[in-house]
Amino acid sequence: MSVYAAVRLRAEALSRPQLVAHRREPDGSLQPVGAGHPLQRLMDRVNPWYTRGDLWRATEIYLSLWGSAYWALEKDEQGGWEIWPLRPDRVNVVPDKKQYIRGFVYMGANGPVPYTADEVVWLRYFNPLEEFAGLSPVAPVRMAVDMGKDALRFNRNFLRNSAQPDFVLLTNESMTDNEIEDFYNLWEARYRGPANAHRPAIASFVRDIKTLGFAQRMSTLTKRYLSFPEKKQLP
Repeated sequence: MSVYAAVRLRAEALSRPQLVAHRREPDGSLQPVGAGHPLQRLMDRVNPWYTRGDLWRATEIYLSLWGSAYWALEKDEQGGWEIWPLRPDRVNVVPDKKQYIRGFVYMGANGPVPYTADEVVWLRYFNPLEEFAGLSPVAPVRMAVDMGKDALRFNRNFLRNSAQPDFVLLTNESMTDNEIEDFYNLWEARYRGPANAHRPAIASFVRDIKTLGFAQRMSTLTKRYLSFPEKKQLP
């Protein structure tokens, strides 16, 4: 949840400002191109299904989680340009010795879709270990995130499937159902709640107490998930 909240916060913040295209004048100054300019129209309406905010929201999410974002540049029936964000986990980069990148291949639902190098805008974070792949900001803490997910999953399954007490009281006597129920009521009345924490207990008929050991392990995993200091390293 921490990763999702951080990524969504960044994506929503990036999708709010309006992008204004500018033209550089001969004197070096920048002037807005105007609402009728093809680039400005493209930024305002990226394709029939995506708004400008949708494009930037998807771009930031892909960059945060995968380290790469791909925009496919395609033309509509009237010859106008459209931008389609591609899922980075479905994009393969095709290297080239002379041109560096020959193109891209998108593994779509109906099969592979090839793109030339000038038909895709590739945004990525620098990866010191792989030049043809971006590096996600959450990659360094991915193992810690997975550990938190595993701890939460263990706690959920433990509570759902292993309803087990912390200890068992062993007696030398056989107790009836009514006696057991009376004992539970008396025990909860005297020892339940923070005001009765660590209050000593005396039971003359109890000969031994066996702890089961699961509560401490579950508590440790719960604290590991809730404290989770690595989440502070998220951008």
